[in-house]
Amino acid sequence: DSINKGFFWEDFERAAITIKENGARVKAYLLFKPPFVSEYDSIRDILLSITKIVSLGIDTISINAISIHRGTFLSQLFEKNEYRTPWLWSLLYLCREIKEQYPDLRLICDIVAGGNVRGAHNCGECDQHVIKAIKEFTMSQDIGVLNKEISCSCKYEWKSNLIHEKLSISEPVIQRNVL
Repeated sequence: DSINKGFFWEDFERAAITIKENGARVKAYLLFKPPFVSEYDSIRDILLSITKIVSLGIDTISINAISIHRGTFLSQLFEKNEYRTPWLWSLLYLCREIKEQYPDLRLICDIVAGGNVRGAHNCGECDQHVIKAIKEFTMSQDIGVLNKEISCSCKYEWKSNLIHEKLSISEPVIQRNVL
C-alpha cells in the first residue's frame, strides 16, 4: 500500500486472464522493498506474490529491486537515514528459492544502480560478484549459477538483520512463541 499504482490484485487477475484467453503472454513485474516495508517482509511478499501469479499461468516474472532517485520522497527518507535499499543477498536468495520451487518459470531480476548505495547493494566488497551471478542467472535461467558459493562477512550481517526484523516487526509476540 505504500506505492499506489491505482489498481488492485483483482484488476491484474482479470486483465491477465483476458490477455491469456486472447493468446498473448503476460509478464508480471514485482517491486522489491518498497518504502515502509522491511527487508524480511519484502522477501515474504515477493514469495507470496509469485505463488499467486504462477497460479494464473503467468510464466515470466521480473523482480525489480527499488532504487532511489533524487528529488523523490524515497530520496528524502534515504537522506534522513530512514530507508536502506535492498541487500543483494536478498535478491540472490529470492532467485534461488523461486527457481527451485518453479523451475519452468522465466525469472528475471533487474538491478538498477546495483552496488551503489542508492541501489541494491551489500558491503561493497562482494557486490559485483553477487550482481554477476544474478545477471548470469537471468540470462541462462541456470540455477547452478546461483548455487556457487559467494562468501563475504556481510552475509552474516544480512542474516542477522532479517532475524531482527522478523522478531521485532513482522510477527506479533504471541505468534513468535515468546509468551
